[in-house]
Amino acid sequence: MSALDQAGARDLLVRFVKKFYDERHSPVPGALVKASLVTEAQKEGAEFSEHHLGFRKFIEFVRTVPEVAIQGRSGSDILLAPVTASELLAAYAAPLPRLRRDFWRAFVEFPVENAVRLYEPAEDKILHEPKGTQRQGVPIDPVPRETQLQWRRTFSEEQPETIIDKEGGQRMGIRIAVGGLVVGAVSILAQTGAQRPAAINGGHEVVMVEPVFSPWTLLQMVRASDLIVDGTVSSLLPVINTSKETDRPMFETHSVVAVGEVLKGAIPNGSANILMAQIGGQVGNHSVSVDGGPLVVPGERYVLFLDADVRKELPNTSGMPRYAVVGVWSGKAKVTNGLVAFPPSASPALKAYNGQGVDAFLQTVRATITHPYTNTQLPIQFAPPQGH
Repeated sequence: MSALDQAGARDLLVRFVKKFYDERHSPVPGALVKASLVTEAQKEGAEFSEHHLGFRKFIEFVRTVPEVAIQGRSGSDILLAPVTASELLAAYAAPLPRLRRDFWRAFVEFPVENAVRLYEPAEDKILHEPKGTQRQGVPIDPVPRETQLQWRRTFSEEQPETIIDKEGGQRMGIRIAVGGLVVGAVSILAQTGAQRPAAINGGHEVVMVEPVFSPWTLLQMVRASDLIVDGTVSSLLPVINTSKETDRPMFETHSVVAVGEVLKGAIPNGSANILMAQIGGQVGNHSVSVDGGPLVVPGERYVLFLDADVRKELPNTSGMPRYAVVGVWSGKAKVTNGLVAFPPSASPALKAYNGQGVDAFLQTVRATITHPYTNTQLPIQFAPPQGH
């Protein structure tokens, strides 16, 4: 597939900005425009990438197109409009109003099979109901999973490369994609001084990661997971450097997990082992670790909440299906001496299960999968056998 040249990319940008502006009668988010350019270029048998055109960021490419006006907003995506609408565009510079959390979640949580979301005006609340429910309300169509992932990739790519923190120390902004989950990260230089190592031959970096999606409750975790398993780490594969820049390595470690029980989903080909991708690792005397998300160790047992990792840019030649942890660290519940423990960085609602026996926790997970609209925080009472 050939790369779209600059003239073709500019024409496509102008066309889509005008198209969306005419349809919406308002400025267009930059992430939506870029996602559309990528899709349309593929339909035409080409590939759109600002990097192929010599730009580090999408916004840098947009600035070279005089027919398109740009408006930045604090804490949000850039807005685009035809240059003839520049005055109107400036009116959108103010920060966005806050949106109710339940409304936001209704639209951005990934769609759930055999479930619907409704807005009930009389009670002014969002309903999550089984498909075919008799409850009445305004149907809500969640933003498709692939659309959200493309938005996240675009947003991550637009983040600054270098950040100066309040203490004056230098941090390097890093964009990391594990599985389909794109995360923004900041790498703190653990070495003396503020210079990043020039090559992968020395030093240690701690990557501070902020997951794009971080499940708050067990129900959210279950909904977001393609696969949930009870398994034991059996081995680690050699560390992979996923960075395309030779002087800025980013390590990733793939762990082999022997599956003891599948609680949700199905493992392709009925494999008894899966690969789990995690950010971090060590090559020579240069290492990378995630703050709050240590790598697993062979022999450790976990209840894992996983998302399918189908990255084409990092081929999987192991013969085992590969997954990423939901929420980067949230989806790893470690089992030690028969007791469950979520990592310190997980939400308070998830850490409330810490210290629970693994059998009881697995029972709660199964109940959440089977009956997602039951409050699984409450004790589960089973009916006595008939005849007793």
